[in-house]
Amino acid sequence: MVSLPSLLRLRWDWGAFLRYPFWFTKAHYVIGRLLQPVFSTAMMNEMTAVGGLILMAIAISSLLEIKKIRTGSFLPALLITPLIAWLLERFFGGL
Repeated sequence: MVSLPSLLRLRWDWGAFLRYPFWFTKAHYVIGRLLQPVFSTAMMNEMTAVGGLILMAIAISSLLEIKKIRTGSFLPALLITPLIAWLLERFFGGL
């Protein structure tokens, strides 16, 4: 049987945490549920479109090796497009 003092002496092991994908899926679920009231359908659609473009760029650049595309340049678009969609919804009545 494990005693409480021995449990308190345990150190956090990131390697053990990273080996279990259950925690990541649960964390994504919780974060998604917390942000669901914040993001509208239009904002989610725009982020999905940007994510699709990033995946296509990775496929063209890394997997197919057709052309070198720096996909890191697209990452700010994941933050900017929901903002633009929110502005369009707020001030112009939608997309």
